[in-house]
Order: sequence, then structure tokens, then C-alpha cells
Amino acid sequence: MYKVVRDFYDLQTNHDYKVGDKYPCVGLIPNKARIDELITMGNKYGEAFIVDASPVKTETKAETKQEDK
Repeated sequence: MYKVVRDFYDLQTNHDYKVGDKYPCVGLIPNKARIDELITMGNKYGEAFIVDASPVKTETKAETKQEDK
């Protein structure tokens, strides 16, 4: 899951994204090239439009102890 950090109108899907929206919108499965274009500065505007908003799993002390056994 990604979060929009710069407003943009997606010409590929005709969807208007605002800062804070989730990307992609429901029903859209973008390819890796499209994600790379939007998440990096490798587009014609030189700015990232989305950031990775995937939850980061952190280990608890109990999980760490289980793995040590």
C-alpha cells in the first residue's frame, strides 16, 4: 500500500489523487514500472508522488525469545 504525498491526476486511470489518499484506488493494480515512476523522482516533474505506507512488522520480545530456542 502507498500513500499520496503530492496531489496528482493519474492520466493512466483518470483518477484524481490528493495528499493523504491511498494509492492505488480500489480496483486498480498498477505494474512495477508505474509504482517506480511515482515513488521515485524519475518522472518528468522530478518529485515523488507516493511513499510506501506498508506496515512495518516489528518483533516483540516474546517472538525474539521463541526464535532463540
